[in-house]
Amino acid sequence: AIHGSAFSTIHVTPEDGFSYASYEVVGFDASTLAYGDLVKRVLRCFGPSEFSVAVTIFGGHGHAGTWAKELNADAYKCNNMVEQELPCGGLLIYQSFDATEDVPGAVGSPKSVLHCFEAENMVN
Repeated sequence: AIHGSAFSTIHVTPEDGFSYASYEVVGFDASTLAYGDLVKRVLRCFGPSEFSVAVTIFGGHGHAGTWAKELNADAYKCNNMVEQELPCGGLLIYQSFDATEDVPGAVGSPKSVLHCFEAENMVN
């Protein structure tokens, strides 16, 4: 998906007993989109029993906004969080999560995730 200077990709590999989905996004102003809100919208689309998130921030914590904070993902509990300083002042934050309760199946479409939650058209 392309949204101005930002873009996102979705890759899904359905397999018996183990399926994999990845969502990647780049090129938007992180100060205009809350990290937790974006992740929660993606989770509602896929409804995984476990997931991980890796965020790379150039410029360190000062440029990270909400993206450098521990993620609160409602029905999921963080079981691992690692912060790694990168050369040239970058920061990598990795977190992995497991579901703490039944997660409802996928609903909605991930195509509108980058629209900052404004006046989007929902298909019932």
